[in-house]
Amino acid sequence: MPTNNPYSYPGTNPDAVVINPANTQVTDGSPVVLGSGHQGEQLVADLHGRYGTMAARGGVFMGASTSAAIAIPVVTTTNAHTFMLANPAGTNKNVEVIRFALNFLDTNAGPGSATVIGFSFVPLASNAISALTKIPDPVSAGGHAVNMSGLVPQATLYSAATTASALTVAANWGFPMFSFPASWVPTVGGSPVPYFYDFAGTLILPPGWAITLVSSTAWAANTVIPSLTWAEYFQ
Repeated sequence: MPTNNPYSYPGTNPDAVVINPANTQVTDGSPVVLGSGHQGEQLVADLHGRYGTMAARGGVFMGASTSAAIAIPVVTTTNAHTFMLANPAGTNKNVEVIRFALNFLDTNAGPGSATVIGFSFVPLASNAISALTKIPDPVSAGGHAVNMSGLVPQATLYSAATTASALTVAANWGFPMFSFPASWVPTVGGSPVPYFYDFAGTLILPPGWAITLVSSTAWAANTVIPSLTWAEYFQ
């Protein structure tokens, strides 16, 4: 039946067609119709999760610290950083941070004083980074595509980076994630303590910007393994 739908292709039906998604593969450039299940429900992108298509296409990347004793620097007191994601100028890509994970090991040591852990923003044009060490990775140093294709991300995770000047709260402190009281101990009773933060599109790094993991106060004997997942889109 003819359709006035401006988004349909010639010869396609604007109604949904019942399909088996496990046995369906459409090549690039092919016209398609909407897919439906046996109850008439429309099949949407959540079939693979929010980032499933981007991940399958090599547009989602991740990396994790390989050190079991990473020290989180204190914002305002140092220009030496231990976990930084940088999107260099000229990449023509926006970097959308998807998820951050912070895993504590069994240190039985509290922060000493109330502490906030989060990301500081670093404008690379005015606060350049040097003495860089990429986070080692089994696929490509500094992060890898989650589809294990070997694609190299435009952004890079660093286990060591030195900013030209120390950060300040007013200029750099940007995205607090987790708060800990002074009396908190990571693994009371031996329970694992993973912390996750899903950004849901609220943190985008354009070219020429970086984020670095910092704490608001010193935390002696902290032992953490941070990891980060991100997507890269053309601007």
